[in-house]
Amino acid sequence: MFTQYFGNYLLESGIISAEQFKEALQQIKDQHAKLGVLAIEAGYMTPAQVEETVSTQLQVDKKFGEIALIKGYMTDFELERLLVRQSSPFSVFSQIMIDSGYMTYSTLSEHLDSYKRHCGLSAGGFEKFQAGDIGPVIEKALPSPAGDPQKDAVIRAYTELFIRNILRFVSDHVTIGEKPEAQSGQDCWTACQQLDGPRRLITSFSGSEDAMRHIACKFAKASYLDFNLVRDILGEFITCVNGLFTANALEFGVGLKPGPLHITNGPDIAQAADMFPIGFFIDQHAYRLSLKF
Repeated sequence: MFTQYFGNYLLESGIISAEQFKEALQQIKDQHAKLGVLAIEAGYMTPAQVEETVSTQLQVDKKFGEIALIKGYMTDFELERLLVRQSSPFSVFSQIMIDSGYMTYSTLSEHLDSYKRHCGLSAGGFEKFQAGDIGPVIEKALPSPAGDPQKDAVIRAYTELFIRNILRFVSDHVTIGEKPEAQSGQDCWTACQQLDGPRRLITSFSGSEDAMRHIACKFAKASYLDFNLVRDILGEFITCVNGLFTANALEFGVGLKPGPLHITNGPDIAQAADMFPIGFFIDQHAYRLSLKF
């Protein structure tokens, strides 16, 4: 997820083009990051130290990590941590940016520092997000505490669970927007389910017909689906998420039971004033998750 956010930042800043971003994302699964990129990302080495180590490799028959250890640029523990992270999607993305000539070790470090300031997360939150924890981004997108600890905990937990399941079963190219635009008209489809209990939770997930078809095809691993089948698959996805949430809701002191699931075509139910909406994108398709507790 961090890869998508950082890549969008590079795209919006004019550092890379949309085509370059797309090509890099397509190459990620087939490559591994080099230790120099990982060392910069982790803050273990400076760009100058990485460049010096790479230059030394041209003169001696030793691996990058061995040379860095000899020069005292890294510890054994730090090297072991980097070796574990070599297949990290973001690290591979950074390596592709460098290998393709879109940036250097030095500019990669500068862009990371610039993005850290741009995204508005704390230093600790940024480090967690870069390591794959979506919690800091979810927290930033959610409203200020409502003075109801149980409500705040339920809304946050459901949102995190929903996005984690998108990342797990649909796509890791997800970005969460702070101000979702309302969906309206016949092109809008909404999957809504109420979870009943002492306090009920209403969940609503909406998008255009193309957007809903996209998520269903990704979830079912199919290239094309008739829309009647799309509706069935969307139902399976929502049922999966809500089933998991009801199983875990007791930790918040809430007993919930799923009610009927409705998938309808027309104005987005989430436009109601008492629903809290969160907009997000999956592979450039716009969606809206809305909750009421």
